[in-house]
Amino acid sequence: MANNFTDNTNINKVQNKEVNHSRTEILSRRQEQEEKRLRQRFYIMIVFVIIIIILAFAMINIIRSEYKPKPQLYILVPGNLEKNIESKSLVLRDEIQLEASSSGLMAAGVTSGEKIAVNDPVAKIVDLQAEQQREELAEVNEEISERQLELLNEHNLPDDGLVERIYSKYDIQLSEYIKTLQDIANDKLPIDNTAMIQEELSLKLKERSENLNTLDFEDETIINLKNKKASLESYLKDYETPIISKKSGYVSYLIDEYSRKITEEDIDKIDPETILNANIDVHKEKNMLKQNLSKGQSALSLITSFDQRLVVPVDRAMAAEFEIDNIYDLKFPRENLELNAVKLISVKEQGEYALLTFYTSQKIGDFADLRYTPVSMKIESVRGLKIPQSAIVRSKEGNKAAVMVLRRAYVYEQEIEILAEDDEYAIIANKENSDIELTDGSVIVQNPETVRNGEKLMS
Repeated sequence: MANNFTDNTNINKVQNKEVNHSRTEILSRRQEQEEKRLRQRFYIMIVFVIIIIILAFAMINIIRSEYKPKPQLYILVPGNLEKNIESKSLVLRDEIQLEASSSGLMAAGVTSGEKIAVNDPVAKIVDLQAEQQREELAEVNEEISERQLELLNEHNLPDDGLVERIYSKYDIQLSEYIKTLQDIANDKLPIDNTAMIQEELSLKLKERSENLNTLDFEDETIINLKNKKASLESYLKDYETPIISKKSGYVSYLIDEYSRKITEEDIDKIDPETILNANIDVHKEKNMLKQNLSKGQSALSLITSFDQRLVVPVDRAMAAEFEIDNIYDLKFPRENLELNAVKLISVKEQGEYALLTFYTSQKIGDFADLRYTPVSMKIESVRGLKIPQSAIVRSKEGNKAAVMVLRRAYVYEQEIEILAEDDEYAIIANKENSDIELTDGSVIVQNPETVRNGEKLMS
């Protein structure tokens, strides 16, 4: 019995072992099958992703081909390009200074730049004790002008024809001052011109009023105002000292180190950097209009010569680049002035600068209160094949330039020489030993980034 029990136990153990082995094999096979399915899914996913990427690239290329900027062709034609220089100018002319014969407040009698004759009264020095009466006189003059305008609007004047002529004469002059003030208000001209323009406008209005005062107005208000005016003027005579012109010339209220006779030695001593670094508003700071003066102090200057010289330094330039006796056009953007056919009379090299001296007898009065001012000048006009800047292909170093030339349906990169250029255009020429010669009528690509060298552009 004991042996039978032992045998049965052994048989059970063997059977259990076989069963466990079978289960292990089944589980192992299932695991292998599952791993195989997972690998298959993974490979399918990879293939699917690759297909999507390929399709995406295909779509991008289709879209690019549809929306890619098309080459724009440009036919070469000859053209000109002006070369301009921007700098500052020093305005010089022969001047004499007129001094105050007594102490007091200077009251200008003529506007800056106005031409006067010998022995003409230019201004008055008013004793400060009579300042109140002087202010009253200014108010009376203003009231007279206002009343005259009222009568003009009412057509109640002694001689309509004469009054109209007086107003017409001054309207032209006054409109120029008003336009200048409007330009200042619109930021077209510097605001620091305002005080001077307003003062000159006031002088012109006063001058017009005085012309109208010679007429016989049958108006009680004006008669009373004129009587008051005469009384104040009579009182002020004892407190006013006139400044009389010693010579004929143009009035300037600018007093500085150049308010005298200018010699060639003075020009030789000019430092180019002094001009370039100069305060262009110096004439406003040193202007003597409406200043308190001491006896013997310079009150104003008188430009006595038509020989006006403009000294212009040009940076990084050589004297050989400019020819004496050549004619130039000069523009002064700050003052909205222009001088045409100005003669170059001197060129000197000073370090890195070429110091140019021009001569002109134009617009002396317009420059009366200017010493330093910005200037723009055209020094040459270059002619050649003119192309837009967008058509130029430049090297990274910036030392080479080329264009994309269309020849026999293909596009080729052709190196060029730039003779002159500005922000928009360039004048070009062929480089020596060029493979393709550019001529009038040659066709280039205006937007070269849209093509490649050697690309077929036309079928």
